[in-house]
Amino acid sequence: ELGAAVIYYGQVSNNEDRLAPMNVPILGLFGENDKGVTVATVREFEQTLDALGKNYEIEIYEGAGHAFADPDGSNYNAEIAELAWARVLGFLDYHLSKSAN
Repeated sequence: ELGAAVIYYGQVSNNEDRLAPMNVPILGLFGENDKGVTVATVREFEQTLDALGKNYEIEIYEGAGHAFADPDGSNYNAEIAELAWARVLGFLDYHLSKSAN
């Protein structure tokens, strides 16, 4: 069983049938300039999560491209990667500590 889920600029869906069974908090981290996972796609995903009453947080980092946290990639952005990692740690700490109690 999962206690929480984190999505780093991965493909997302707006298919309600696929998302309905997910019953864990979700954190999605995306880049504003990602050409593969566009802001429009992320917003559709967010709207579907909202319509399903899911517990989620979405962060779109201004000026970031795809794989902004990959230090070996051409879109690496150390400042944004650090912000995103801090967000992940806080999110997981909160939700996993909460579910452990």
